[in-house]
Amino acid sequence: MEVRNQLKKEIKNEKNLERKQILEIKAELIKLMLNSCYGFTLCNLTSSKFKTFKNLKTCPNMKKLKQKIQSCVQLSENVFLAEYKTSQIQNPFETMLGHVGCSILFHSKIILEKRLCYLLVFLNPTKAQLLYMDTDSAHFLVKHKRFEDNVDENLKAQFSALYDKHFETGNKISGIWVVEGFFNSGEYIGEKSYKLSNENHTLTHMKGLNSMFQKKFVDENIDPYKTPCISYHIMFKSPDFAIYKTFMNKDLFSNYVPIKRYFVCPAGSLPLNIN
Repeated sequence: MEVRNQLKKEIKNEKNLERKQILEIKAELIKLMLNSCYGFTLCNLTSSKFKTFKNLKTCPNMKKLKQKIQSCVQLSENVFLAEYKTSQIQNPFETMLGHVGCSILFHSKIILEKRLCYLLVFLNPTKAQLLYMDTDSAHFLVKHKRFEDNVDENLKAQFSALYDKHFETGNKISGIWVVEGFFNSGEYIGEKSYKLSNENHTLTHMKGLNSMFQKKFVDENIDPYKTPCISYHIMFKSPDFAIYKTFMNKDLFSNYVPIKRYFVCPAGSLPLNIN
């Protein structure tokens, strides 16, 4: 925790732009590693993400043994590290990785609920409402741009005293709210698919769709109700690492009805335009 606090302090105080960028990349790598711990522990045990290693005294020379080994590296005298092919992992494969992954997910949801509860307790519901939630983010429909201006006067002092604990202005690097933007209008197409806009910037998030299509969606002002089927090119990597261009065709929007984490009121759980 001390290292993370120090890193955040360095990012905040660093004046050299190049050095600051390096520190920010370091912080992103820490976040990526934490996220990878969760994703890796719940992935398919027979997938190529899992590697089987074994310490050996000699590098196998027999043909039968060599067929089982992907690679073998000598670390020191009489010490070899052999990577076995993934087919060596048999089902069922006893592991505690699923328990680790579930524990990470469970505690991350507790943190998210604490941060969300803080805002819902203090924000005046006539000035700010929770509009949309994703795995680790939330959109609020607010009257005033600053959160504290949407809090009643009798609660502002308490809200401000706890603010740094829940937002990026405090000492924590992760597990806190980070304000990523303020937008004047939004179009929610479905779960994990939306477009937010203001005078100078448009942000799109459409899970599973590449950035080229998302740009096309904005530039051509595509109506998902009139054009539910989309087509675009994408670069694809095959299992043998060959890279080629392929044509994608998806019937995306016709059945795009959100079923969870979408608006607070069930009556509003349909695509909605906000202006």
